[in-house]
Amino acid sequence: MRCSCHLRLKRVIGIIKRKALIKELAAAYHAECLAYCQEILELQRKSDEPFIDLKPPEDMKKEIMRPPKRLKTPARH
Repeated sequence: MRCSCHLRLKRVIGIIKRKALIKELAAAYHAECLAYCQEILELQRKSDEPFIDLKPPEDMKKEIMRPPKRLKTPARH
């Protein structure tokens, strides 16, 4: 009987140690997650700032294109 009680005690101690390790790991993941969230917020704030696009979109390129200097005349036969 004494043996089984000793084994149960060792098992309980092992469970308590694993639980403590899991809590420690969860805290580390939580801290890392908060750091990533902070970084995302900073990037979102930067994206809200005025942005000047140096490259015009495709639609604007069509409007900007100049017509040819000489229009082609239809071929005469």
